[in-house]
Amino acid sequence: MTMTLDYLGISITLNCVSRCVHCFAGAYPGRREFITLNRLQRWMEGLPPIKSITLFGGEPFIYYEEMIKITEYLLKEHKTPHLDLITNCFWAGNEEKARKKLLPLRELGLHSIGFSADAFHEEFISLKKVLTALNTARELQFPSFGAILTYMGNLKEEEGEEIGVIRTEGGNTVDPDSVDGGISETDPDLSNSVPFRKAWQYHKRNGEIKKILENEGFKVTPEEILPYGRARKRLRPYLRFMKPRNYICSEGMSSSLLNPPRNLTLLPGGELEACTGMMLGNLGEQSIMEFYGTYKPEKNSIISIISTKGTESLLPLISLEDPAGINPFPSFSDGCDLCQWVREKVRNEEVEVKPGF
Repeated sequence: MTMTLDYLGISITLNCVSRCVHCFAGAYPGRREFITLNRLQRWMEGLPPIKSITLFGGEPFIYYEEMIKITEYLLKEHKTPHLDLITNCFWAGNEEKARKKLLPLRELGLHSIGFSADAFHEEFISLKKVLTALNTARELQFPSFGAILTYMGNLKEEEGEEIGVIRTEGGNTVDPDSVDGGISETDPDLSNSVPFRKAWQYHKRNGEIKKILENEGFKVTPEEILPYGRARKRLRPYLRFMKPRNYICSEGMSSSLLNPPRNLTLLPGGELEACTGMMLGNLGEQSIMEFYGTYKPEKNSIISIISTKGTESLLPLISLEDPAGINPFPSFSDGCDLCQWVREKVRNEEVEVKPGF
């Protein structure tokens, strides 16, 4: 199969200083997985330059020295046209510390750096540290830098919309004092969810953080939370509550991306994902080039369906009745939620994918 890789996300580690409620990777303090330069070189052997690569975690700055080596390798040897890095700024205790961490990256020629700045990260890392990192990046004249704000629901979706307002599918504003969000303590999918009032506080604080950063002249990139990892367990009712009924895959997992895969994520253990949780294989001692040589989408029943018919084609496999009885809200927040649910059922042999489906 021809090599057509456009994007590679590299999760340097799943270790993190935080345990954010929305974390798609399920990262937390004490996880041991991380990628060394030697392993990455072996996995990327023979690869032509990939258009865009992002380094993230977990928190990549925990393994700072290895991260610097990996950055240098990708820029100097692999000749990556665009290299991005995402961090939560735990290391930016003051200007001196921030400069010590960021200057080597600037000197290596890192193209872009994003600093996580939202109400979820703020429970563990102060906004002051994020501002210190942003100011230092501005002083060092990084080619591209800014804050990444993950959010739930509508964030200034319409002209004149107040930032931090939550809306239902019908467009009505939500009063956190009178709505419980439909959380069911008996539904195993929802019983671990954060209380609705807490979710509303996250949402409101995100609006405040966005204004603070923009008033300081910094670029803020809002990224809507998708039902991956910890967010799917702790925030799923609110993602569903705030989003329209749409089962089209937000990642665009169609034949153009899965046959062959053009966007991949590499995890610390060598796992290759087409998107979060959609495992294509494990490299082990194999290189990505060797993986491409043996990849066939028809080997995996779910990938075969999505690559030929789209995520919405998974619907006939399931019942659309909402097990939690939350009306008028849909059973799944979007195609990602649907896809993950079906894949879990298939893995647990609760749903059978019939031949020729």
